[in-house]
Amino acid sequence: VPLDRATKGKTILGFNTFQPSTRPAESNFQVYNWLTLVNLETAAKSFTIRTYNQVGTRMASRIINVPALGRVDIDGGHGLLGSSVVGIHQIRPEDPNGQYIAQIIRYGANAPSGSIASGYYFAFPINAQAGNGRTQIIPISRQFGEANWLELINARNATIPVTVKFYNNQGLKTQASYSLAAFSQTHIGIGSSILADSERGYAEIIPDGNNSILAQSMNYYRNTSGSI
Repeated sequence: VPLDRATKGKTILGFNTFQPSTRPAESNFQVYNWLTLVNLETAAKSFTIRTYNQVGTRMASRIINVPALGRVDIDGGHGLLGSSVVGIHQIRPEDPNGQYIAQIIRYGANAPSGSIASGYYFAFPINAQAGNGRTQIIPISRQFGEANWLELINARNATIPVTVKFYNNQGLKTQASYSLAAFSQTHIGIGSSILADSERGYAEIIPDGNNSILAQSMNYYRNTSGSI
């Protein structure tokens, strides 16, 4: 988990309870998502957590109270909405000037829901961010045979057009346009039409809207059996 600055105001976090392993014996293994809120103020603070599915439909709304200089960890999707669900949490602090940290950590367990895991195949954090209307640059790769997904998330309550330009080492390879409904997201698989085998490059994300888009690049490495 990297050190980071404190956050203020509304932010967004993506969650994902899909099992990325393609090995049949692991298809029902639980992917836990835990949402952490840290209050950096010397007085207790309240946060409203609004949860949306992939197409932007609100699925839940929770009020979370965090004590002064305290931390609270809550279900980030696995129990709330179950397995094989993608969505976002919008963090809405009651105090717009209060400083806080929000992050979601995704854990790939080696056991199905209802069983006790003895280990984990992967775990990684994602920090909350505000929507960004500026051009963003993000790495993409098929250099080592990984499965790479570019995720675009709309943080606004309005439809946002987005242009994505894909580059390899020689320059611009292709580009595509997307229209993201309010609070929705799209996942773009980095396949051979974007990068050839063993190539690497980057994506240039150009939103048409202020304070709008979050982008992240996810890489999954599988062994010959399909396990992460």
